Amino acid sequence: MNAAGIRESRLQWGVRGRRKGAGRLTVKDSVSGACVNRAVDLVGRMTGLLFLCVANSARSQMAEGLARARFGARARVASAGSSPAAVNPLAVAALDEIGIDIRGQRSTSVDDVDPATVDVVVTLCAEEVCPVFPGRVRRLHWPMPDPAGASGSDAERLERFRSVRDEIARRLANLDADLAA
Repeated sequence: MNAAGIRESRLQWGVRGRRKGAGRLTVKDSVSGACVNRAVDLVGRMTGLLFLCVANSARSQMAEGLARARFGARARVASAGSSPAAVNPLAVAALDEIGIDIRGQRSTSVDDVDPATVDVVVTLCAEEVCPVFPGRVRRLHWPMPDPAGASGSDAERLERFRSVRDEIARRLANLDADLAA
């Protein structure tokens, strides 16, 4: 077995990339003949992204949906929280406005995340204590106010969700460029 846990005896590998050990990976199963192309990191596997906040109901859920849409099969994307709560309907609405459906996402406890699947942890907490994720991972901190705590009319609250959504999307574009370099 290789570092990605794939039985090499059944697979043919081909890697093209911009830097040593990174780029596109073509995996061909010699039994089924199926080919899969994936982005790989330095150890030859997909990059695992984990977004963390406290409730895993708004910021991290939006980040998960935006990252899945942006990275597709190039990354494993998940989100979690230290005190998971139901996904906020305004987070669903804010992403629905831009054509991303997160209705199927569920809140997860950080304790339920397998550290072996995570390469990059992005914490999104601003004024609260962020969950801790163990292990040797790249850590990024993108402090953002919790839009779920906003007061005002529904329209005003939705605007806070839009603002956070747009900031996460901007930072994901930067992360995408960084991971591709």
